[in-house]
Amino acid sequence: ERLDQARSIAAGAFWFLPLLALASVPFYLLRTSFEAFGRPTFGLFAGALRFALLSPPLIYLGATRADIVGLAPLEAMVLGLTIAALGASLFTAQRVRALLRSSE
Repeated sequence: ERLDQARSIAAGAFWFLPLLALASVPFYLLRTSFEAFGRPTFGLFAGALRFALLSPPLIYLGATRADIVGLAPLEAMVLGLTIAALGASLFTAQRVRALLRSSE
């Protein structure tokens, strides 16, 4: 019974994984642009933003407040990670855009 319950929770969390992957694509593709422009510290900051500043609190929030959004804790944790990836991707895209504008 516990195994079936664990499978059910994991299957619910798998639904968010394609969203997580899509939210991460701009981050991974654009982060290397900073190195190409000779500004690797922006790439380092973008990585720190995602993995140190955004992900831990949003994963924790998902684990502790999952009932508010009506999800299982694991599902809410993956949702929090997805939101962190989206935030980091938006930040990275904005910084690359600003870098391109300043180089014109």
